[in-house]
Amino acid sequence: ESLLPLMHANCRLNMSQLCCKVSVLQMDWRNAEQVSEVAATAPGGAGFDTVLAADVLFSTGDIAPLMKTVGTLLNRTVESRLLLARSDFFVALQPTLVARALEETGLEVRLTSAFGSASVLEFGWPERAGIELSASRH
Repeated sequence: ESLLPLMHANCRLNMSQLCCKVSVLQMDWRNAEQVSEVAATAPGGAGFDTVLAADVLFSTGDIAPLMKTVGTLLNRTVESRLLLARSDFFVALQPTLVARALEETGLEVRLTSAFGSASVLEFGWPERAGIELSASRH
């Protein structure tokens, strides 16, 4: 909660550098009512193109609820993605995270990047039958 003003200020300071609209919203991803409220703010109600989450997983029990929330919030386009930043101490959970992401939502890992002691996993919708995808941008 105390980081929200800093995040808003960061967005304002960098707005001229951004090529898209950025929203900063507080949400408890285990609270279905809050998830629905945030989902309702998505452009056209279709979902967000990018969901960024950092340091939100602290045990294996956090993975399924987070992935369910992301499945609700993320737009169903080929370009849509979840960027999940995590500390290096969570490396052991990566195989479980990847398996649960696929199981809970159908999201697949596209890219893994390391930055010192932290890393970012990029998840996206697969290009396969059964998931209605479009290549449009909002």
